[in-house]
Amino acid sequence: MEQFVARVPLSLARGAIRRPVSREALPGRAGVEEDPVLAGVARTLWDLEVQEGPLLARKYFALHALSDRPDEAPEPGLEGDCGSLIAAEALRVSASRGAREVADGYTAVEHFPGCLTRLEGEEFPAFWFREMIRMTRTLRHVLQQGIDEVVAGWDLHCTPKTFFKNLRALVAWAESLQAADEAPVPVERGVRVQEVGGGMSCMTLTGPTPEVYS
Repeated sequence: MEQFVARVPLSLARGAIRRPVSREALPGRAGVEEDPVLAGVARTLWDLEVQEGPLLARKYFALHALSDRPDEAPEPGLEGDCGSLIAAEALRVSASRGAREVADGYTAVEHFPGCLTRLEGEEFPAFWFREMIRMTRTLRHVLQQGIDEVVAGWDLHCTPKTFFKNLRALVAWAESLQAADEAPVPVERGVRVQEVGGGMSCMTLTGPTPEVYS
C-alpha cells in the first residue's frame, strides 16, 4: 500500500478542486439566494444528506459484524452464508442483495477505514462513498487500501463532477497497475544440443512439461 501511495500521480494525490462547495454557498450555487423559502429547502436537503453519512457508517459496521461470524463461508458475503441471510432478512432484500451488502460492509471497514472515518464524521457524502465501493470492487485489497489512503486525504468541498473525475482517474490508474501485475509471464521454450564427446550429444528441452512429453 505504501508503494501505491508513493507512486500516485501528484494531481490525483491532492484531489485538487476548482469550485469549493459549502452549505453557506449553497443558495447561491443553486440560484435561489433571493428566495428564502427555497434557500431553506436547499439547506434542509443538504443537512439530511450530511446526516446520512454516519447512518451509512453504522450500517457498514453492522454488516461487517455479520461477515465476521465463525460459521461463515471463507469469503464474506457469499450468497447463502448465515450472515448474508441475516442481512437479507433485516434489510428486506433478496439473498443475493444481502450477500452484496455484507461484502460491501466488509470492504468498507477492512479496506476503506480512512474514508469510513470521514463518512462517520459527516465529512464524506454517503452517495460518493457507495459509488467508491462499487467502482473499486474488482481491485485487489491492497489497491483498495491504497485508494482509501489517497481519497481520505482529499478536500471534499468539491462538486460531484470533480470528485468522480478524480476518482475515476485514480481507479483507472490502479487498474493499470493490477493488469500489469497479472500479465502472464512469457513461458521459456527452447532446444539445446551439446556435444559430450565420444560421438555423443546431449539434447535439453525447455518448456511446459505437457509439451515436452507430447
